[in-house]
Amino acid sequence: MNRKIRKLIKVIGIEAFCLLLLTMVWFVGSQKKAEGGEEYQNMAEQVVTPTDPPIQVTPVPTTVPTAIPTAAVTVTPEPTVVLTEETEEEGQEGTESSYGTSNYSVEEGGVDEAYIATLSMTQPGSLIKSAGAVDVVYYMQTDDRWGSLYYGDDTSTDTIAKYGCGPTSMAIVVSSLTDIKIDPVQMCAWAAQNHYWYPASGSLHSLIPDCAKAFGLKSEGVINDADAAGKITKALSEGKLIVALMGKGHFTSGGHFIVLRGITEDGKILVADANSEENTNTEWDVETITSEAKAWANANGPFWIISK
Repeated sequence: MNRKIRKLIKVIGIEAFCLLLLTMVWFVGSQKKAEGGEEYQNMAEQVVTPTDPPIQVTPVPTTVPTAIPTAAVTVTPEPTVVLTEETEEEGQEGTESSYGTSNYSVEEGGVDEAYIATLSMTQPGSLIKSAGAVDVVYYMQTDDRWGSLYYGDDTSTDTIAKYGCGPTSMAIVVSSLTDIKIDPVQMCAWAAQNHYWYPASGSLHSLIPDCAKAFGLKSEGVINDADAAGKITKALSEGKLIVALMGKGHFTSGGHFIVLRGITEDGKILVADANSEENTNTEWDVETITSEAKAWANANGPFWIISK
């Protein structure tokens, strides 16, 4: 074989080798590109689960909210010399009542003739008679005829039904022991005019002895001590009436005036409770009366023995 043919074969072999090498390089590159695309596609299809919850961002207000002021609490001191009568039902609002004008002076004493002379058109009460008791003219402070009327001055919203036990008890006493007939409205007017009304509380304790004097009766204060039961039973057996200031118990949850009107043969106490017909029709042990009466009261109370 001559030199030219051998040279041609050599050149063709080199070119074939190069072509084969290029073909292999191209094939390998194509394979890797395909694998990379498939891997990218697999990554794109994966669901990524976050390891932490998303952060909640609360927007900051651009203005500062205005604070609502808290209303100041006003503390009203409790009166030191008052009766606070509490009943289960609130009294209804009504109209103010007024009778006559009183010129009574506690210091001067005597009977309030000027006010008594103004009394007219007195509303009747119920007559209660019991063996061993004074016959009493019984009034209830919750009576529909006056329960919703005001007790006090022209600024008062205190109704007789809720706050009028003191004057109503004294209306019972005066109407029963004297020839003077006076109903709860008239007695409330007298008490208010002479400054025995205490707003939103009831009546001053001194109403009882001072009212007795103003209407011509005698009054003796009895403190609630070991001798009280004996003095009460003795006075009732003598035909006298007693106004008692009761505390928490059968008669009230706060403070309440009632009238003790007699004593039975077996020593039970009879009462006239201006706020309860049931209590009025019940016989009571003297121990119940003394234990539930206020331990102390102004004007030598909490019991006032009243007689002619």
